[in-house]
Parts: sequence; C-alpha cells; structure tokens
Amino acid sequence: MRRFVPNLLTLLNLMSGVVAVVLIVYSIVIHEPQIIQIAVALILIGAIFDVFDGFVARKLGVASPLGLQLDSLADLITFGFAPAALYVHIQVAHVHPGTDLLAGILSLFPLILIAFSAYRLAKFNIDTEQRYYFK
Repeated sequence: MRRFVPNLLTLLNLMSGVVAVVLIVYSIVIHEPQIIQIAVALILIGAIFDVFDGFVARKLGVASPLGLQLDSLADLITFGFAPAALYVHIQVAHVHPGTDLLAGILSLFPLILIAFSAYRLAKFNIDTEQRYYFK
C-alpha cells in the first residue's frame, strides 16, 4: 500500500490540473469569472501535491520509473495545459478574437506553452543528471 502513496499524490496533482481546465472552459461557457479563482487555486494545490509526491517516494524508498513518467504527465496537464488554457481564457475575454482573425490567432498563441512544457518534461525524464536535483 505504501508504494501507491506517492502515485496517489501524483494523481491528485493530475486531477487538480484537469479540474482546473474544466472550470476554465466552464467559466467561458457560462460567463462566470469567479470560477477562474478556483481554477488558479487548483493549479496551486497541484503544485503542492507535486512537491510532496517525489519527496514521499524518496522517503518511503518507493521511487519508480512509473512514478517518474506519471509525474511528468501530471505536470504537463497542471503546469502546461491548465496555465495555457487560463491564458487563452484571459486573451479571449479581453481581445474578443471573433472580431479580428489576427487577434483570434494570437489569442491561441499561449497554447505553445504546452509544447514547451512537454519538451522540458521529456528532457528531464531522459537526463540522468537530474534525478535528485534540477538544472
């Protein structure tokens, strides 16, 4: 059972990011800006889970390749996709992309954050020098 504790924390990180994205989309549909505050809080809660999943895995001596991959996938959602969705929401709310094609295209530009996040996480996963510290 203790082998699952770090992965549970990682999955809670993942779910924080997923629910944040759902709330961001939902706030666009129903035009309820207060929901964005909850989404931002969920991203921050995901960060707390992210800090503790690796810490707990090392303390319990149950770090695993599965946990490493799962952590990167969760981080991609919580710290790549959710912030990008939030940024797009802010752009759409203030730029009104439907009125101008260039503004519409530029409002989607923050989605490139997802690609850079995926690249960084994949690079981290294959770099053996970063197992216990970040470069």
